[in-house]
Amino acid sequence: MIFNFLKDNKELKKALKIIWILTVSLSFFIIIISLFASPNFITSNIPICESKKVGKECFLCGSTRAFLTIGKLEFKKAYELNKLSVFLFTTLLTNILIFIIYLTKKSNKL
Repeated sequence: MIFNFLKDNKELKKALKIIWILTVSLSFFIIIISLFASPNFITSNIPICESKKVGKECFLCGSTRAFLTIGKLEFKKAYELNKLSVFLFTTLLTNILIFIIYLTKKSNKL
C-alpha cells in the first residue's frame, strides 16, 4: 500500500530521493573523516555531550571515539566504546553501497 502511494505521489518520491542523497552524502563524509582524519584534531574540536555535562551518558556517548577506532579497524575496542557504533558504521556503509548500486543501475538504463 505504501509503495502504491509513492508511485502516485511524485513530489513525495522526489523529496525522499533528496533526503536519501543528503543522508548518503553525510554518511560518506562521516566515514571519510573516521578513516583519514587525525583523532586528536577531531576529539579536540567536538563539543562535549550535553548528557555528560550533567553526569549521564546518552546512547551516542563514545561514538566519535568509536568511529575513529573503527577507522583503524579495531572493531572490538570500538564496540567497547559504544555498543551501537559498529552497527551504525555498517549501516552507513550499506546505505552508501545501495546508493552506488542504484546509480549504477540507473546509468545503465540510459
